[in-house]
Amino acid sequence: MNILITGIMGQVGFNLAHYFYLDKNNIFGTYHQKICTQFPSKLIDLSKDIFLSQQSFNHQKLDLIIHCAALTDVSFSENNPKLTNQINHLSTQKLLSLAKKNNIPFIYLSTDFVFNGNLGDYNENSHTDPLSSYAKSKLYGEQAIQSYQKSIILRFTPIGHFLKLKHHNNSLIDWIIESSLSNTKIKLFYDKTFSPISSFEIFKTIQTLILNNQFGLFHIASECNSIYQAGRLIENIFHLNKIVIPCKFPKNDYSKIRPKYSHLSSKYLKSFKLKEILQNIKKQRESI
Repeated sequence: MNILITGIMGQVGFNLAHYFYLDKNNIFGTYHQKICTQFPSKLIDLSKDIFLSQQSFNHQKLDLIIHCAALTDVSFSENNPKLTNQINHLSTQKLLSLAKKNNIPFIYLSTDFVFNGNLGDYNENSHTDPLSSYAKSKLYGEQAIQSYQKSIILRFTPIGHFLKLKHHNNSLIDWIIESSLSNTKIKLFYDKTFSPISSFEIFKTIQTLILNNQFGLFHIASECNSIYQAGRLIENIFHLNKIVIPCKFPKNDYSKIRPKYSHLSSKYLKSFKLKEILQNIKKQRESI
């Protein structure tokens, strides 16, 4: 397949490009930072009006679009709601027009932040109630593509990935690893829940859905864990110094725009095991 991945120099986009390339697909990408990549890519500023066509990608007929590009800094987004809406919502509409015009399946990566976090265990039918500008913009992006019959919306929470990009902030995994190496104690919430996965689980899920011609809204999730529990598991699997300390989820400006209980479940997909996810990341990293 010829696959377009937006945000190819982001953590998820870059890792998905790697997996799909190894699976014998042709990869094209868009990015907003001029950083060297092995894949044919086009500089696109999603904060402005954009126009894309098949001719934008060496006249190749695209078979699949995976829209990873997004503004994901929750605090920055809260202070810049117009820019956030342009990148996460309005640009999605523009990209969708390319998919519709050419009858291309369109995959939109979303977030567990579309829920308010009061209950947790949210499935695909659960009521959405975003707390932040970031979360609202992602939900608006979902709503923009739901009417397209060949669309797939994937909600998930990332914990880390096989390939790490130096120009991106650390994932939870890499933050704990680097803190352990410097023997720096870090505090993780014992009362905030999530159900994190890596880009490999996204890759496998997309493979299955496209192969079976399944479209719609799906949650990709592991079992429910607190962030502290996940941190301890990372310490154990990566054989790290014990530097994780439990702390309580605060009641302040930070928590006002972040869901407390954001773990997901799915009515349609089998959940992954966090231990196996972390073991797989460790194994992949040791292989290079």
